[in-house]
Amino acid sequence: MQTTTIYKYLRPDGGTDVSPNKPSGEYTTLTRLIADDGCFLRNGDAECECIDTESPEDWEEVPNDEVEQALNILLGVSK
Repeated sequence: MQTTTIYKYLRPDGGTDVSPNKPSGEYTTLTRLIADDGCFLRNGDAECECIDTESPEDWEEVPNDEVEQALNILLGVSK
């Protein structure tokens, strides 16, 4: 899993933006998690390949085959 610190800040026009470059004004930090090839990120029932989060410790990387096995069990498919 790749992790990168990103910065969330308020733009002068009032919108919000995120960037890997540290802004000069006020900001909050997030961690961008990117799953390795052949994997997903999981947090409870939520699954994705990439997420910006304040709580990276709540996410785990899961190999695709584990996700496929769980789905097959739920669907009653045997291999």
